[in-house]
Amino acid sequence: MNMLLVLILTLVLAGIQARLPAIAGLRLEFLPALVAYSALTFKQGRAILCAFAAGCLQDALSAGPFGVTALAYAIAAWVIAGLGTVLDRNLPFVPVLAGSIAAIAGAIGAFCIIGVTGAALLKLAGVALIAGLITIPVFFVADT
Repeated sequence: MNMLLVLILTLVLAGIQARLPAIAGLRLEFLPALVAYSALTFKQGRAILCAFAAGCLQDALSAGPFGVTALAYAIAAWVIAGLGTVLDRNLPFVPVLAGSIAAIAGAIGAFCIIGVTGAALLKLAGVALIAGLITIPVFFVADT
């Protein structure tokens, strides 16, 4: 049941995320937080499936090539879920770090398409910070 809830939440947040305005060129990213939640909550196979679904939704709503973010999120979920056995997800910094890792993975996938510039690296840092902070309320809502 929890897996179904996360997949529905992924669909809703992906739709909301596409409509939110950009602030200083940065968009609120909800999907890396859901990738982090699924990687730290579910078994590795389910976490990778949720991350791949989130990446496919992200790619479907973007102008980039289809599958790049899905692959990046799936790899991030695989890494985070692998580390999940040694990390305590109840510590406050663990979800924040996991959300930032997922956002960085998605950004690296985008860098493979558009290239790397100094401004893009600053944007990467901002997106990782915002995604890490958004992870806290996502974990709170999804766990209740």
